[in-house]
Amino acid sequence: MNDFQAINQIIDESIRNSSYITVAISSGVFICYTLVVQIISFFKQKDKNKPLIEMAICIKENTTNIVKLNAVLDKIFKDAERKEAHKCKNTIDLGFKSLGAAISKEIELIIIHNNIEKNRQLILDNITKLVSTEY
Repeated sequence: MNDFQAINQIIDESIRNSSYITVAISSGVFICYTLVVQIISFFKQKDKNKPLIEMAICIKENTTNIVKLNAVLDKIFKDAERKEAHKCKNTIDLGFKSLGAAISKEIELIIIHNNIEKNRQLILDNITKLVSTEY
């Protein structure tokens, strides 16, 4: 309460010594000054937080870019795995086809160049050896 009494005394003294118009003008100037100071401090505070806001925006953009990069890398790795599996399947398929062709060709040559009835056991041994070697 003592604080308010001191303020009331200051106001009473200023009003006694000057007119109401002067008090109104000085009060208006004081209010305008206070508003200007508050607006300036608001913008200064906003500028202080600006680096933090920019950092948060950059972190958000980086996170988005990392998510996109992970999606691209996932797709690349899955495509590579599919291609590798396809290559393995084709290699195995070609290996068995090559095995069949080599065995067939060798059997044909053995039969053509040898008399089947005389060399029956030799032909069977050669074919068995050939199949084991190729496999």
